[in-house]
Amino acid sequence: MHSLRPLKHLSSILSRLADPDHYLFSSSDLRGALPDQSAGAFKTLLSRVEKAGLLRRVCRGIYLYPAVDYPAGLLLYHAAALLRIDHFNYISLETALSDAGVISQLPFNGITLMSSGRSNLVECGEFGNIEFVHTQKTPDRLTEQLEYDARCHLWRASVPLALKDMRAARRNLDLVNWELADDAKERAKSALFENMKTKGLFWSYSSQMEYDSSKEPLLIETVLKYADMEDIQGLFTLFGKRRVREVWEKQVKTDSRFLKLNYFLARVFFGLNTEAADLKGLTNARADKLRLLAG
Repeated sequence: MHSLRPLKHLSSILSRLADPDHYLFSSSDLRGALPDQSAGAFKTLLSRVEKAGLLRRVCRGIYLYPAVDYPAGLLLYHAAALLRIDHFNYISLETALSDAGVISQLPFNGITLMSSGRSNLVECGEFGNIEFVHTQKTPDRLTEQLEYDARCHLWRASVPLALKDMRAARRNLDLVNWELADDAKERAKSALFENMKTKGLFWSYSSQMEYDSSKEPLLIETVLKYADMEDIQGLFTLFGKRRVREVWEKQVKTDSRFLKLNYFLARVFFGLNTEAADLKGLTNARADKLRLLAG
């Protein structure tokens, strides 16, 4: 009887705590419910619990309480969030693109995430696999390209960011529907344009102005000059470093009013070994034009 008491105690605790939103438990969660158990006794108990059907092992360190009506389609996402609870993670790569309809089918049974932790493939048996791919990106650099998915308990990448991650991780792009991907990117550009309008950064233009490809240089110039750091970082995801630098060279770098900004952009975003003195000799091209027109 004594050997069954911990099992009954754990069963009682789980029945009180578990619900459709909280149905996964880590080993440390379970260990905390039975603090008096030694390491060996706790390991034996987990084996008994599995055999009794009280819990099902999802992967190493994560257990499912199957007595509740849990969302089976979200289990891998919730397990991923629990596995890397101390890291920055977001849904990306093939999973993000598949959910957005940009990839018609996944080449494997599982989900893919970018993570500040190490790259690892976690096998979850019948439930599928969780693939974590390491990234050095930080949340503050991706604010405009991430959206929190409350159902999955994880951040989710935009299509442009997921595509950028695909290239960085050297993933196979053969399954990507580029027409749909381009449509998604254009919608993201339009959304950024509208965001800049809402912030009042196009003050010298009509409030009815809408985004199209001809306004690409205007959008890039405006974001570089006046927008937040997150918006600037979003530019590089949407337009690419080459295109952003091209606009910077023509329309921002030549503006002497933004000397400090240009020095910052040159060093941080374009990786140029530039000193502030190198930019001091540049003239304000717009002001020069106005002076010429004034005669």
